[in-house]
Amino acid sequence: MKTNPPSKHLPIWAMAVIDALLLGVGLCVFALFHHVLPQAYSSAPISPAFPGDSASLYTDIAGTRFDHLFSDGEITATENSYRSRDIYVTVTKKEQNGITYYVEDIYVRYLGNLRTAFAQDTYGKGFTEYPVDIAARVEAVCAVNGDYYGSRPTQGAIIRNGITYLTAKHFSDVCVLHTDGTMSGVNKATYNLLLSRSLKNVYQAWSFGPTLVENGVARKGQTGSLAGKNPRSGIGYYEPGHYCFVTVDGRQPGYSVGATFDEFAQIFEQLGCTYAYNLDGGQTAVMAFGDRLVNSPTKGGRESSDIICVLELPKLSPQTEE
Repeated sequence: MKTNPPSKHLPIWAMAVIDALLLGVGLCVFALFHHVLPQAYSSAPISPAFPGDSASLYTDIAGTRFDHLFSDGEITATENSYRSRDIYVTVTKKEQNGITYYVEDIYVRYLGNLRTAFAQDTYGKGFTEYPVDIAARVEAVCAVNGDYYGSRPTQGAIIRNGITYLTAKHFSDVCVLHTDGTMSGVNKATYNLLLSRSLKNVYQAWSFGPTLVENGVARKGQTGSLAGKNPRSGIGYYEPGHYCFVTVDGRQPGYSVGATFDEFAQIFEQLGCTYAYNLDGGQTAVMAFGDRLVNSPTKGGRESSDIICVLELPKLSPQTEE
């Protein structure tokens, strides 16, 4: 009677190596799809909001306060200024205490002149572009990098151009631009306790932080791993219709070393802002004027997921259409 030869088993160490390799391949595949490949999120808002072409974008937040700054309709643009019927922007370079920074002083007539734009026109994870390229694509008058929501896609408040995409817990203050053109902050404790209930009549909400200026006074003694001298970008508020973008260059000895949180807050206080908020910084800190890079970002800057920008609205408002 013929018998089968005994089966050969792999040594235990070889089986362990094979199992480890298979596990590694599985983790790599998971990481590729979960962390690397772009993933578009639903573009449907999670709460009712006006769409980007709504009449609400034509809400007059300036009144007649800035009529002397706006033109009668003609657009006049120079290397450092832009004037139209609804927008007036100037760009200034400033230097103090080893810090070089740039200020875009912004006056707008309508709520919709101050917008945000997503990289690749897509709300999602992994979609990035250089801020200057986004600005050029949407024909922005001026722009600054946003809060880089894509690096924290499940944290904070993501409300853009009146559409609420996310309200989740956040590690810092949240900046809110209301539908009447006013801007304020919601501190971490209040926001995390109330979440969406603390966000009423909101046109934009950005989640990076911290708040730099409140009631015209700079915050002092801010601490944390990011509080030291770094390149920075931020947004400031004076009154409805009057805002500013500020970008500080840094990590470039002999040119600009960067600013601490306290120094950055002091800049906004000196500018006269009643409120100011810190956006993403470091290599992300980029300012654009039209399709031109204004500042000198460290290592040439990097791609990001969003910008805050100033745009012209169509000349014919929805209220006048037949």
